Amino acid sequence: MVAAMLAARSGTGHLPRSPGVLVALLLLAGDAGAHGTLDEATAMFDREISARPADPTPHIRRAAVMLENGCWQTALADIELAVRKGAGRAELDLLSARALAAARQPGMAMALLDDFVSAHPAHAAALLTRARLARELGQPEKAIADFRAALSCSKNPEPDLYIELAALLHEQRRSDEAVAALSQGMEQPRPPASLAIKAIEIQMAEGRIDDALKVIDTMQSLSPRLEPWMARRASILAQAGRHDEAREAWLLLKTHLEKLPEHERGSHAMSMIALQAAQALRPPARRDISATNPINRP
Repeated sequence: MVAAMLAARSGTGHLPRSPGVLVALLLLAGDAGAHGTLDEATAMFDREISARPADPTPHIRRAAVMLENGCWQTALADIELAVRKGAGRAELDLLSARALAAARQPGMAMALLDDFVSAHPAHAAALLTRARLARELGQPEKAIADFRAALSCSKNPEPDLYIELAALLHEQRRSDEAVAALSQGMEQPRPPASLAIKAIEIQMAEGRIDDALKVIDTMQSLSPRLEPWMARRASILAQAGRHDEAREAWLLLKTHLEKLPEHERGSHAMSMIALQAAQALRPPARRDISATNPINRP
């Protein structure tokens, strides 16, 4: 089926569709998959196909839903049926590429993505799909370029996109660029905690303890609850072997918690942080001399 699909791709005579129309169809497909079971969605598409046998739209929507549920064979079959019913082949390249990637045909998928991105260079979803595939194929430079392009084309990028780029840059020993990418994502009134945590992780891996602490300071000043960041600061100091500073940080956190109103101090989150602080401040257990070196009695 895969080979036949690619061979037929060069055919002409299909009715053109704008990329905007295809995106709208895929969004509708996502809505269809979000309600009810896969069987219910399939039955709905079957009814639509029976009611409008010449319309490629239900096949496109069903292909997207099937792909989201791991049924790439069914997705490829529906893409073919959509093309036979008039959908433009080029318009379905992105969906086809995702199906081919799921079918473990990364080379074929990349060829389709290259064509699609050439035609739609500012298509964020296509760039992101190609970035992930390039990473899988061991093409880090191409993946990094596509991740960056996807970010620049996205109005509201998901935090995970910055994290993926940062992880790839860190793998390539480009930690400064990784942290810079995360910092870019944090340039908003309430930056996602996941970006700060990833930045701290990278700084710690590089032994840049003070830089990690600076990230914590920033998040502590911007977050509605500073207690988790106070606990993270104390933990990092302990991990770095700066035990006096760590103890001071835990004591500061303990004092802060004790001053909170009862309804805040008694919450589950604050109780867990208080327990963490108490455990960190607990003195090391002494060994029982009488047990380890029993006195010889007559």
